[in-house]
Amino acid sequence: MRSVSIQVSKSMLEGCRRLGADSDRIMRQCGLSALELANPDGRLAARQHYRLLELLRPYLEQHNQALASYDLTAFYQRFPALVSHCLNQQTARAGLETFVAYRAVIGSCDDIRVSVGSHQTRFEYLNLGASRLGSTQALPNFVMLYRILSAYVADATVSLDLIGASGDPHGVLAGIFAGHCRWDQSASTLTISNRLLDTRSECFNARLYPLQRTLLQRQFTDLPGRTTLTDCVLQLISGLLASGQGDEHLLVQVCATLNMSRWTLNRRLQEEGGSFSQLLTQARLMQARSLLSGGSGTLQEIAEQIGFSSQSAFSRFFKRHAGETPQAYRLRQ
Repeated sequence: MRSVSIQVSKSMLEGCRRLGADSDRIMRQCGLSALELANPDGRLAARQHYRLLELLRPYLEQHNQALASYDLTAFYQRFPALVSHCLNQQTARAGLETFVAYRAVIGSCDDIRVSVGSHQTRFEYLNLGASRLGSTQALPNFVMLYRILSAYVADATVSLDLIGASGDPHGVLAGIFAGHCRWDQSASTLTISNRLLDTRSECFNARLYPLQRTLLQRQFTDLPGRTTLTDCVLQLISGLLASGQGDEHLLVQVCATLNMSRWTLNRRLQEEGGSFSQLLTQARLMQARSLLSGGSGTLQEIAEQIGFSSQSAFSRFFKRHAGETPQAYRLRQ
C-alpha cells in the first residue's frame, strides 16, 4: 500500500499556511485530523496524499522554493535514520542509492527510476498522481539527493530538468543548482556524472554503518502495508537493479542490507511462497516494462541497465515472461 509519512503532510501544511493557505479548511476537505498530524509515526494513504496536494497546489511552488533552501539538518530532524545512513556510505553513489532504496520511509506514492550510463547517471522522478501536479513532488526529492551528494562532493555540478512551466521566478533553484536548471521538459530528471558519484568518502565509519543499517531496516519493514519479507526484498532488488550487477552480487547486497544469511533469506521467502529468483524476475520485468514505456533508451541500454549481458538475452527473457517481444510491447504503449 502506497503511503507518505505524516511528517511530509505536516510540513506542507505548515509551509503553505505561512503563504496564506487556509490549512484548517484544507484538512477538513481531505479528511485529515489534528490528531493524525500530531502522530510523528503516522502515514497518509496515497489517495489522501494526492487530495492534499491538489488542495495545496496554488501554494506548492512557493513552498518548494523555501524547501529548496533547507540543508541536511532540516531533513535529518524529520528522518534521522534515513539521512544518517545515506551520509555514512563508502561512495556518493551508495549514499544516493540508499536514499532511493529506502525513500519509502518518507513516502512511496511516487517512484524514482535510476538509469546508469557510461558517463552519467540519471535519476528520474515518476509522478503517479495527476499530471497537473507537474514537478512539485520531484523537486523536494531532487533537493535531498543533491544535498546528500554535496556531503560527499563539494560544489557538485548537476543537471536538473523539470516538467512544467518555470516555478522559479526569482532564480532560487537556479542558484542552488548552479544555474543548471531547465523547465518545460518532457521528464523530471537529475543527472550526475559518474565521476562525482564514484567519489569515495573520507569519513566512512565502518563500526557505525551496521547499527545505522539495522535501525533504518527496522523502520522500513515496519511501514504499514509492507509487512512481508517478500515486499521488502522486491523493493530492495528494484532499487539495486540500476547498478548493473549480476544476480549473485544482487543477492549478496540484499542479504547484507537485511543483515540475513542467504539460507535464512531463502527459507523465509519459501515460507511466503516465493524465492529470490522469482522476485528478481518480477523486478526485472517491472523495470523493463517501465523503461520500454518511457520511450527513451535503446533495447541494448535497457538490457544492460537491468542486468543482461546482451540485447538478445534480454529479448528472450522478456518474451518468455511477458508473452511478446520488447519491440512489440513498446509499440503498444
